[in-house]
Amino acid sequence: MGSNRGFSLLEVLISAFIMTLALAALLSVLTTGLKAETQSVQQTQALDVAERVLARILNDPRNIPVSFWRGRFRYPDSPWKEGIEKVDGTDYSYQLFLNNVTDNETGDPFGTESDSSNTLRRVDVLVTWQHDGPGRLGLTRLVNRTLKP
Repeated sequence: MGSNRGFSLLEVLISAFIMTLALAALLSVLTTGLKAETQSVQQTQALDVAERVLARILNDPRNIPVSFWRGRFRYPDSPWKEGIEKVDGTDYSYQLFLNNVTDNETGDPFGTESDSSNTLRRVDVLVTWQHDGPGRLGLTRLVNRTLKP
């Protein structure tokens, strides 16, 4: 008569432990992937907010407020404009900062306030949000008063 030998209790426990480790690793990979996907969506939405804010302001250069071309609104203390936009249940706060672009050697601004047709401004948009952790995105554009952005 042949031997009908099955698995011992120790062998069953070891195989169950190995399967548990494999499942835990798989769940960890899935969780990390979902978090990365959520962060990617939020960054894309934040970029859309920044681009919409800039488009609203710069769409028609003739309608840009005079305060846009004058004065310094430096990061982080004095934003030129602030606001909040809600996208898919998340509040995205934005701040716009403005500076003249200067020559690195002389420190002179490109364009001058007295010659308003030649003003070059650096526009920084900072977008922040709080959803599954803090998020932050910056967008920088150079804008010339005589050119359509």
